[in-house]
Amino acid sequence: MTGPVLDVRGLRVAFDRPVLRGVDLRIAPGECVAVVGGSGAGKSVLARALVGLEPSGSEHFRLLGRDARGFGARQWRSARGRDVGLVLQDALGSLDPLRTVGAEVAEAIAIRRPRDGSGRPDPRLPRARRDARVRELLTRVGLPEPELRARQRSGQLSGGMRQRALIAAALAAAPPLLIADEPTTALDATVAARVLGLLAGLRDAGTAILLISHDLAAVSRVADRVLVLDDGLVVESGTVAEVVGAPRHEVTRRLVAAARLPEGPGPVPEPGEPVLVGRGLRRQFPLPGGATVTAVDDVDVELRAGEALGLVGESGSGKTTLARLLLAADTPDAGTVELDGGPWSGAPESRRRARRSAIRWVPQDPLGSMDPRLTVGAVLRDAGARDVDALLRRVHLDPALAARRPRTLSGGQRQRVAIARALAAEPRVLVLDEPVSALDVQVQAAVLDLLVELRRETGVCLVLVSHDLGVIRRVCDRVLVMSRGRVVESGPVAEVFAAPREPLTRELLAARGLSIDGAAW
Repeated sequence: MTGPVLDVRGLRVAFDRPVLRGVDLRIAPGECVAVVGGSGAGKSVLARALVGLEPSGSEHFRLLGRDARGFGARQWRSARGRDVGLVLQDALGSLDPLRTVGAEVAEAIAIRRPRDGSGRPDPRLPRARRDARVRELLTRVGLPEPELRARQRSGQLSGGMRQRALIAAALAAAPPLLIADEPTTALDATVAARVLGLLAGLRDAGTAILLISHDLAAVSRVADRVLVLDDGLVVESGTVAEVVGAPRHEVTRRLVAAARLPEGPGPVPEPGEPVLVGRGLRRQFPLPGGATVTAVDDVDVELRAGEALGLVGESGSGKTTLARLLLAADTPDAGTVELDGGPWSGAPESRRRARRSAIRWVPQDPLGSMDPRLTVGAVLRDAGARDVDALLRRVHLDPALAARRPRTLSGGQRQRVAIARALAAEPRVLVLDEPVSALDVQVQAAVLDLLVELRRETGVCLVLVSHDLGVIRRVCDRVLVMSRGRVVESGPVAEVFAAPREPLTRELLAARGLSIDGAAW
């Protein structure tokens, strides 16, 4: 088509209050428009409204030349997938846990059949061709061993693998418009770079793309134009060079400042005696057909008092599995974990229970780990908090939030509540799994500053799992780089980042070290 793929003026969405307050958006074929903004700006609501998943009103709304204002549920179901693809941020919640990844993608192929050159749906593909198309799509999004992954369920994949499977399903019908809501959130730097390259290729081939992201490096790499959203309003727009290179609005300037590659944690306590030690850790998982995969392979790790240790590596490298072994949330097939010099992984749970307060977990998805029926105060009291108000102040939250339920909080507030819950028992060790990956850059910076502050003031040890090397640099003293279940490089963060020995480390750093006008991102 010669006109815009999407043309919207005055888009409004309201729940108990206005969320989008008159957004204008126009995307031409072969163009990528990015929407950025802080937490609560309305970015994800915009994505859902554009595919009919949120009730909205507008002055003008044309999708592929058709007036979408009159679309009912049936028309939207027909359009979603075939005319407009949607990649949501929460891959685990978007994929059916009872079906294989191959079945998910195959369904998208079968139900949302691609249009041929005449605009008519292609005939239904035979089984063999459909399976080949599934493998092709999984390969295209960079999923390793696509034949194996197609036989696995979403719960058997890492977060980054699930995200790529979701992107493959969204691309199955080759939609003219692709809406990607934080598509690289759960991905390590190298895989994120490949996904961004995929989006750039789709754009160059004529696909219109709406990229919603808090990652300004990703935006700068793929987008042609940028819209900055704040409290439901577009406060600034223009080309990438104009908006990111010379921001005019205060909101944009704060986003750009927060996205700069951070410095290290600064002065921290000297490391003390070993607190958490793993030796020869190994963990295997069964695969379809009776085979196994080794997620952690002969890994040694040592965490000393007052120290922060970063675990980085590509998606599926074993980072989260290693963290679970250190927590004794999973049992190693070989090797041992000791806590404060005593048996930890090898001790029976009845003996571990009394010591669980010494080591606490901060999950990637805090909302999914909290009882939605409880208030924040009840969540913290269940974790052992004696003074809820003081604990909330400790993580820079208003004590008035104790009366609210987690679902009513912003992402940054929920992550702080998760950290407060972990601190309630006054642990010696916090194990954090991607604690800021889903947060916008300003909230990320605030949460990372909080972790550095907690280290200085309480002496708590940190094990930080992250795909973002900027996060590791900001918080950690030492880093372990993992690949295929093994530690391939380790050492002080400053030394490893300044002079990496391994090709993987260099690739991770190169993928993270994007620049605009010479500035590091």
